[in-house]
Amino acid sequence: MKVCKRTLIIVGILVLSGGLSAQSVELLSPNGGEVLNIGEPVTITWNATDYTGELRILLFRGGIEAAHRVGLIADGIPASSGSFTWSAGMISGAPVSPGTNCFYLRIRAASAGGIVDHNDAPFTLHSTAPNIRCEKMFAIGWDHTFLPRTFGAGDMVTIKYHLVNDSSYPAGAFNVGLRVGGAIVARNPVAELVNGAEASGEFAWTATCGSTVEVVADCDNAITEVNESDNSWTDPGLACSQPNLSFFRTSFSGGDPTTAAANVNYQFTAVVHVDTVDCRDVRVTARVTGGAMIVDETIPVLSQYDNTTIQFIWQVPAGASQVVVTIDPDNTISESNEGDNVWTIDLNGVVHDPATDHYDLSLRLDTIKLTPASSTKIPQIVKNRSFTMTGKIRGATGAIRSVIVKAQARYKDGIIVRISQQTISPITSLVVPFSVTWNPTRTGVATILITASPGAHATAVGVVDANPENNQASLKVNVVKPVTTLRLKR
Repeated sequence: MKVCKRTLIIVGILVLSGGLSAQSVELLSPNGGEVLNIGEPVTITWNATDYTGELRILLFRGGIEAAHRVGLIADGIPASSGSFTWSAGMISGAPVSPGTNCFYLRIRAASAGGIVDHNDAPFTLHSTAPNIRCEKMFAIGWDHTFLPRTFGAGDMVTIKYHLVNDSSYPAGAFNVGLRVGGAIVARNPVAELVNGAEASGEFAWTATCGSTVEVVADCDNAITEVNESDNSWTDPGLACSQPNLSFFRTSFSGGDPTTAAANVNYQFTAVVHVDTVDCRDVRVTARVTGGAMIVDETIPVLSQYDNTTIQFIWQVPAGASQVVVTIDPDNTISESNEGDNVWTIDLNGVVHDPATDHYDLSLRLDTIKLTPASSTKIPQIVKNRSFTMTGKIRGATGAIRSVIVKAQARYKDGIIVRISQQTISPITSLVVPFSVTWNPTRTGVATILITASPGAHATAVGVVDANPENNQASLKVNVVKPVTTLRLKR
């Protein structure tokens, strides 16, 4: 009995073993030596014996060991179908690099690891697809005079690029994209790029910081290529640097703002500085806390490491007040340091009696170059021809809210001719410019006298000019007849 039982067991094992060994799959084609064009359909065929499960097909290059695996062609294919149509050389929708006599297919059961076969000899994958390669890119700064590896946020940067189709096959229409931070922000169309051809182009880009900048050929994957890995280019040295706007120097003309005289004009000066990179459209404002805007000025361009001076006049009121000067008040410029953009001046206007305050107007004529007469050595001007004199007045502040400028000419024979009288108001600077134009109507030597005096408000509150001698200037001239040019008839 024991012998019979053992015999049955052995027979059963042999039967079972024979059943397993009868299951097989044989790869019929491609089986070696074929030349397949990448992207073209090819039928993979096999013969499955006593196996009705699912199959998996894999591509290998240079051998059939695991280290040579390229990728999965298909999975879950019914063994009974006997064939599968493959876009030759395509793995996960992307073409592999072509090669000669180096590719293998392995077909195996999805569940039974012992059912497997591969082609007897390698086959060739030949490319008929183009290869669009982005050969280089570089940036040109917004002023088109330099090639910056560093640019600033907000700069208008031109990104130039160069493409090459280094295959033997033409490429049809596609787009070149500018990719910033992983997103395509602009596209340039290319109608065609024939085999061996080159193409160049550029993008205009308003620079932002914190993102990689790339040029991508065929950014929408319109073209199936031999190699999809060489379509983009970036310069790792390109960097967007944030500027830093700050006050280089500030000053208040009254010295100590906490003891400023009330109702007196004072000059505020702020020097705006930028470092790292150029900056454009830099807005600077000065505002009274809880009150009106004094200054709202935009600096068109502030070059790297450059300074620009902002000056304004403000009449300090009685009591406590505060003036805040701010660079980039709306934070439209991204900076590396936003904490040094504000200058705050706390003021205290001390009330004084205008009649006892010291006021000293000072008038000065600009240097005037006139042609001297040969006999008198006095500069001469021409009758009935306009003549303009310019100058500056200092000391107009506080209660002197306007200045009256009078001009008259006294001829040598005692005749006085009024030239002009003008009121300059409001006073917007500590140095008040003026001009006087005279069109003389009589000839002779005359002395032009120009006088500056406090305006109506100053007179009403009792302002007295402490030194009236220096608020006038004079100029002696000789008014001559115009020279008549005689023309002889031929």
